[in-house]
Amino acid sequence: MLAVEPSSAMRAVLLARVHDDPELRERVTVLAEDAAHASLPDGLRAMVAMNVLGHLPPAERRALWASASRRLAPGGALIVSVTPPFAPEQVPRTRMASAAVGALHYEGWATAEPSGEDEITWRMDYRVLRDGMPLSEVTVDYRWWVASENRLAEEAAEAGLDMRLVGKPDVGLHLLTRTGE
Repeated sequence: MLAVEPSSAMRAVLLARVHDDPELRERVTVLAEDAAHASLPDGLRAMVAMNVLGHLPPAERRALWASASRRLAPGGALIVSVTPPFAPEQVPRTRMASAAVGALHYEGWATAEPSGEDEITWRMDYRVLRDGMPLSEVTVDYRWWVASENRLAEEAAEAGLDMRLVGKPDVGLHLLTRTGE
């Protein structure tokens, strides 16, 4: 089993989780590559790209579709999550995570502003509090490319992939298979 994670911080967390499970530790290889250009073998039965598409500019998404189309075995599938926003629009500040661990409380906040024709800039604020008083705060800004479900389906079709919604619509999971399979 292969996992691809270009972010060193996210890769460290992933590797720690894999390491904690002896079965996964023997089966999972984590590559320090991006989804669109990963050195994957041919004949894959499944590919999963969760919360990835917005990190890829349109040309990189097209590279991902083309790679999946080439690498999937007959009957294989790519599963992707498609999440809003689907157009460059403001996203109001929202708490996305809140958890107590020991004596500390951790919070994550997100907001976004339009920053281009096909993109927004997310601002993520991460806070650590003790007894309601901030101990630390880190802010991270990053670009996120937006696209409607129809646009994503059109891009995928150009690479020979059919895209269809699976499961509950509010989850945003889509299954991509080679055209005609």
